[in-house]
Amino acid sequence: MPLTRILLILLTAAACMISPKNLHADNAWETLPVFHNGRIMPLHTFARKIVRDVCGTEQPHIARDPIALNTLERTGNANIAERIRQLVPSNGRSFQASELLFSWLSEPEIWEYISLFPVADADYAREMFGPTLPGKSWPSPHRVSLYQLENSQRYQQRLSDIYRRHEQGQTARDFARYDHITERLAGQSQAFLELTFHPDRHRPTRMLSLLYQIVGMTGDSSSYIPAFDTWEYFIAWGEVANPRTAHPTTLRWNEIAGQLLILLQSYEQSDAVLNPSPSAAVIERHYETLIALIDANLAEAAVLMESMYPGVSFRSESDDVGAISVEQLLPRLMSAANQPHQQAIRRAATIYYYSVKKFRKEIEAAYLALYDNGRSFRFLPIASPLVLEKGITENTLGVQPWATAAMILGSEEAFANRFFNQAGKPCVLAPIRSSWSAMQEQTAAEAQFQQAVRDAAMQIEARRATFVDADNQLLAEHFAKTGYPEADSLKILAEYRYDQLHPFYWMWVFALLSVVFCVIAGSQSASRPSQSPYRKTGTSRTASNNLERWFFIGSVLMLMLSMLIAFIGGVMRAAISGWAPVTNMYETVVMTAFAVAMIGTYFALYPLLHPAVRLAWQYTKFFQDPTLPFRRKMESSRTARNSIWISVCAGMTVYGSLAKALRLALMLLTFFLIALFAAGSDYVAEYGFWAAAMSMFETSDYIDLLTVIASVGLLVWFTPHILLALCLVPFILLRPSLIAREQNISGADWLKQAFRATLDRKLFLAITASIVLTVGLVAWLNRAEFNPDIRPIAAVLRSNFWLAVHVIAILISYAAAFIAWGLAVVALGSIIFSRYRRVDGQNTQMLLPEICQRVSPIIEILLKVALLLLIVGTVLGARWADYSWGRFWSWDPKEVWALITILFLAIVLHGKIARFYGPIGIITGALLASIAVIITWYGINFVFSGGRHTYGGGTASNATLFMWTFIGVNVAWGALALVRYALMRSAITKTGT
Repeated sequence: MPLTRILLILLTAAACMISPKNLHADNAWETLPVFHNGRIMPLHTFARKIVRDVCGTEQPHIARDPIALNTLERTGNANIAERIRQLVPSNGRSFQASELLFSWLSEPEIWEYISLFPVADADYAREMFGPTLPGKSWPSPHRVSLYQLENSQRYQQRLSDIYRRHEQGQTARDFARYDHITERLAGQSQAFLELTFHPDRHRPTRMLSLLYQIVGMTGDSSSYIPAFDTWEYFIAWGEVANPRTAHPTTLRWNEIAGQLLILLQSYEQSDAVLNPSPSAAVIERHYETLIALIDANLAEAAVLMESMYPGVSFRSESDDVGAISVEQLLPRLMSAANQPHQQAIRRAATIYYYSVKKFRKEIEAAYLALYDNGRSFRFLPIASPLVLEKGITENTLGVQPWATAAMILGSEEAFANRFFNQAGKPCVLAPIRSSWSAMQEQTAAEAQFQQAVRDAAMQIEARRATFVDADNQLLAEHFAKTGYPEADSLKILAEYRYDQLHPFYWMWVFALLSVVFCVIAGSQSASRPSQSPYRKTGTSRTASNNLERWFFIGSVLMLMLSMLIAFIGGVMRAAISGWAPVTNMYETVVMTAFAVAMIGTYFALYPLLHPAVRLAWQYTKFFQDPTLPFRRKMESSRTARNSIWISVCAGMTVYGSLAKALRLALMLLTFFLIALFAAGSDYVAEYGFWAAAMSMFETSDYIDLLTVIASVGLLVWFTPHILLALCLVPFILLRPSLIAREQNISGADWLKQAFRATLDRKLFLAITASIVLTVGLVAWLNRAEFNPDIRPIAAVLRSNFWLAVHVIAILISYAAAFIAWGLAVVALGSIIFSRYRRVDGQNTQMLLPEICQRVSPIIEILLKVALLLLIVGTVLGARWADYSWGRFWSWDPKEVWALITILFLAIVLHGKIARFYGPIGIITGALLASIAVIITWYGINFVFSGGRHTYGGGTASNATLFMWTFIGVNVAWGALALVRYALMRSAITKTGT
């Protein structure tokens, strides 16, 4: 791709992010809001994830299943076979994720006969599913259909064996290679079935388990059993003791139990004979009858409760969110009832009322689950108090706040009236269903469908708002988080653009270009002979110098573009999720690559940047006279230009005052942003900025308070100073005479010297770009372990302040350690392969390769930075642990290995300071320190999988192999260098004597 086109893509993406108007997407289907995995996202994001889960890739190439087509034609389903031929050509075709998702939802019956699920091994495919039709071959890549999976006896037998071994306690490590393939196929097929689930097409086995749970047949807490027991007590008391007192026999629990038994028997019979369950319409009528009986029984129980508790109102409506609780009523028993039998009756009535009330919620949740089998496509909120109550969202029934496509497009009117419609208003689902049918015929109806969904969502949101109790903050927050987004929502459209931009893909692409350019620049430098016949004329040398300079500049620009696009990606993820982009392993990997690019670029351009940064830092100090750098120049100048310098000094004085005022303003802005970032914009909008700022300092003890004050104070003091200095650096570089004044040379001469010195640091640039390339490529390709999806974070991480200061400090320390590792690898390689120099004198000495002498001081600096930031990050992490978990240190594996890494870095650096070893010791120490970092960062999350810090991990496929390979290669590389060094030193010593 030409560089100009890449730049245009970046500029377009930047324009889209700056202007919300430009964010508007033409594809209404792909920008449809979808609720998945606890958050709202565009359909484009959901489609990519679900297609990747099913097909192994986001843009699969799908072919026909010849065996399934032949079977369809023989069994009289020629219309399905013809539709498959229309959809998938003979040589297959590639599908976009959003296109594939729509087709799966529209006509799932034909996709059961199309090869969707990838098989990595051709031998496995032939063994499990047999040969193809005569004259046919397995499609490439090998894929199988749901029809083949369900009709392969070998596959089903192997899958049953795997389930049996899981029940016996065997782990995945004990399984053979074919077992892992079988498990992966089972997971992919299950994802497809859950997405396209409909009770009319699949046996709802989950419904049976939910009903078992409700009646207490699975060992879980049940509301059915206490209700049934207290009802029997009332029956016995009414018949024996005094039936004219409270009329408990009017509680008709026997009718409820009978209707529930009908449901259980229908599901059990269909499950036993492996036949589809009754249609959704029939089941809905059963549920409506059951809920009507419960409501009638609940009304009678409320009358009984009001007779026993005068002055207390019991509402029998199902929309009762904030009713009085059983814990509030039972203490009144002793005061209101004098006799023991009256206390027993009141206690039984109270338990019965609240058991029936809970039972009703569980039945309603099971009713919702009729159309929900787990991983479903949800695009419309549900108007029910059940889904808004905070407790029910954490219930094992798993009620979701948004409805699935099966609920919206396939439910009966009774279902829609209960969970979507407002009383007395027409069905809000009718326009959605009609526009869905129109969209199946023509794609131009996408905008009509999106508008119909939005209109229905606004009506549902108005009804949902009536269920929210203003005094219940948790309920209000839950309502706000699950509410339907506004039109052209910035988060939805930003995530859509983020998915299209693929910023972390371009990060490693630009890093690759940087490596290539740097290698070409190095080859131009190495190809020039030291004594060239053209040295005086400059023909060949000038051309070579020009190529070297331009390729070096191109390498720097590519690395800066890589860093810039990684920064853009991190900002977009933070804006989308609302959290600092360091909440999971993928984000820490790509942000570490960004930190490596920043640190490495600074070291690569050190001769150019450091003097300008140092001068800019002086100019932006609070207590620095801005005219001081010019006084020496004014005193030495005796020409007419003095008046010009006086004007410059006056301007600098004004600038100094403005800089101080600007820095004060930036300090206030930094404090505001920290408060906004730590408390959240919703908290600031509701309680005000001052309350949000003070909430940061609400800690458990004085040590916590001092830690927060120190962290906030350092950020507020140094962040504006750093930003102002960085903004001033380009202007100083445009005026190099400001830097050259101390060396008594012209600005042009200093610029030439600095650029020439920078050209000699191509090694740092190449190593930095290589590390960014490696880390970015690993994150992009290994998506099983480094899941790139934006996901809700663990509850323990929900503190933006601690998340940012702790994790970012740790990541920068890792970045410094990795650059030191890269330099150490190259330096040890020079020890292995380079020739050694010898100095003959009174004593024969051996000198290390020149590169070792050059990089060892920089490695030492990087290790100091890594040690300092790792200590700071660990201390802040301990404070966060005390804040979240109530303890500073628990010898968690992550904590232990962080301590080991700190001690190892300290030993390496102190050994150098104590002169126990020289450059080779610090180089080898950097190599071994990287092993400790990898174990702390990667091994704890994926290999050892222990402790409370593994929330950043993922599904590890080859984690153990990767970690031990990294450790083995590094140890072998270091050992080989030390052996070569010892042998050469011994040989030179012998020849010298």
